Amino acid sequence: PVLNIEQGDHVAVVARLREYAQAVGFFQLVNHGVPHSLLRRVQRAAAAFFALPPAAKEAVAMRGRGARGFFRIGEENLNLEDDFSKFDLKEGFDVGADTGEPQHPAFGVNQWPVGLPDFRTTMVEYYECMQRLGVSMMALFAEAL
Repeated sequence: PVLNIEQGDHVAVVARLREYAQAVGFFQLVNHGVPHSLLRRVQRAAAAFFALPPAAKEAVAMRGRGARGFFRIGEENLNLEDDFSKFDLKEGFDVGADTGEPQHPAFGVNQWPVGLPDFRTTMVEYYECMQRLGVSMMALFAEAL
């Protein structure tokens, strides 16, 4: 199902969210306020980062620096029901709030690759946009469930 958070009044949106969450368990969110131009910039920035040589990606690896930066295939397992003998078959790059200070003892500060001038500004803008969306969705979920 598709949840359009700008379609209908607030009560109707909350009712649809409740229905989708309880009866189906997932939904596609549309008209979420994340500009398509930003999504395209994020895709280009990510493609540029993952096309870097391994040494350039390793320079911003999160090992020993908290949970911010690059991780290789096999370094993450998000299956909490498993015995952790398996791992995710993806590499990734984690960012958080760009405050210059760790937000939690387990998290380090963001690391940024050299040679990609738009990467930081794009990812910070995306993080902040997604943070706002997450807060608004949590408020909707709190009403719906």
